[in-house]
Formats: sequence, structure tokens, C-alpha cells
Amino acid sequence: MWLFAMFDLPVRTKPERKRYAKFRKILLEDGFSMLQFSVYARYCESEDCALAHRRQIRAAIPPEGHVRLLAVTDCQFGKMENFVGKKTGAPGKGAHATLSFLAVVSLQPVGQVWVTRKGVYPSGDSPQATALGRLFGIFQ
Repeated sequence: MWLFAMFDLPVRTKPERKRYAKFRKILLEDGFSMLQFSVYARYCESEDCALAHRRQIRAAIPPEGHVRLLAVTDCQFGKMENFVGKKTGAPGKGAHATLSFLAVVSLQPVGQVWVTRKGVYPSGDSPQATALGRLFGIFQ
């Protein structure tokens, strides 16, 4: 199952920006990967695993703003469609190239999942792996 954290936090003042950065850092340290601005996702092996991560996020939520947690099954995640507009800049530059590099070079198989510095992902010819590949621009 996949756990999504979606949030809108205020960043008008310096203390608000600091709380935003701290919350984002907690998500990254907990194995979440940024899908797009303020939308992060992480693979969880079970409901219990997802519940543990939900508790950790709840404890870190800043006093202002909105945070939403959503769990979806592997099958639902595999049906995700990713649309990318026109690329800007030279080919091979930017976030798309960085994510592709991370996905291709930094992945290490551990049993039924791939482990990176950014999180844990299913491996093999599964719908989840295909969806993840499309997300990172590896598969078309």
C-alpha cells in the first residue's frame, strides 16, 4: 500500500517557513518521496506499517495549515497516470533527469522491494513497479 501526505502550510513569516521545512524534512527522513510540490508518497508493506507512519506524521504536524493523509492500494497506485507538460531547458537537466538517475543508479534490490535513499519501492514486473517507472520517467 502507498501512503500519501498532502499539505498546505503557511510560509509567510520566518517561523512559518521554518516549521514548513521541519515538517518536510521529517517526511523525507521517514522515507517519503516528493511526487509534486506538497505531495509526498511512501510505500508501506502493510496496514500496520502505514498506521505507524500516520502516527509519526500526526505527531509532527505544525499548528497551522492543512495536512491530509491518504492510503491507496498497490493496484490503485498502479493505475496512476502521469502527464508531463513541455520540458524546459536542455535535455538531461532538471528534476526529471535527477529522478531518473536516482531510480536507475541508486536502486538496490532487497527481497521484493527496491531501496533508495528516498524510500522503499516494489520491484519486479508488477503494476506498482511500472507505475513507479512511469512516475520517474523510466518507462513509457
